[in-house]
Amino acid sequence: DIEEVADKTPEKLIRVPVSPTMGLRSHQCRQVAFALGFKREQVKQFGRILTGVYKMFWEKNAMLVEINPLVTDKNGNLSALDAKVSFDGNAIFKHPDIGQLRDLNEEDPKEIEASKHDLAYIALDGNIGCMVNGAGLAMSTMDVIQLKGGSPANFLDVGGGANKEQVTNAFKILLSDKNVKGLLVNIFGGIMKCDTIAEGVNAAAKEPGLSLPLVVRLVPHQVAAGIHEPLAAPATFHRCLLDLLVAVGQFFIQPYPRFERMRVSREGPSFATDGIIAGENAQEP
Repeated sequence: DIEEVADKTPEKLIRVPVSPTMGLRSHQCRQVAFALGFKREQVKQFGRILTGVYKMFWEKNAMLVEINPLVTDKNGNLSALDAKVSFDGNAIFKHPDIGQLRDLNEEDPKEIEASKHDLAYIALDGNIGCMVNGAGLAMSTMDVIQLKGGSPANFLDVGGGANKEQVTNAFKILLSDKNVKGLLVNIFGGIMKCDTIAEGVNAAAKEPGLSLPLVVRLVPHQVAAGIHEPLAAPATFHRCLLDLLVAVGQFFIQPYPRFERMRVSREGPSFATDGIIAGENAQEP
């Protein structure tokens, strides 16, 4: 287990920095081979294998090339018995031969659909669907859900340049997960227009069958336009601009018997039943 080795005995890991201008040098191959305890003829064989690994990594725009296991036969010869390789998806267009190796049957259908719309989606095991923008915000949002005792159902990043159609499709992908019991949209408007998110969510909400609790947090660019986007959704469709911890805890982890409207003002939140949650200094709809 390489993770356990790295944690408990990091000195066993052999690291050799390679210059991208000079490439992997023969003396570096020998350095690794000697550290692994290979004998003279094995050192030469290992050098050829390691050089091939580096060449593939560099020329094919790989992100990982892992030989596991590397074995010796009864004559002492080295052989790469199995390998794991992953490639940079943004560079596949330069390598059609690699693209032809893709097997869609081994991928999650939701991840395939997300890739068609230039969305980053990774399925998880929880029941709270998340739509965010930016990998850092995605990770922190999942941390908030875990902190409140919930479990995220996915990692979905709409990025900073998504349009209404992409947001709508992202929302539909979340709804296609039968394990999702609630939806959380957390958008930082510094890199994404909040009104675009609101339009996309509203377009997706017009689809029949939406009955899940929904919390939307929008800050700060075009947030006013996003908050006042007219809704075309059932009464159980909700949005709010509220402290994320409070929203997650109240609507997903410990839900009220009935949905409520929360109005946030400088004096703090107040409650009214059966409505829509608005934002700071919000007036009664």
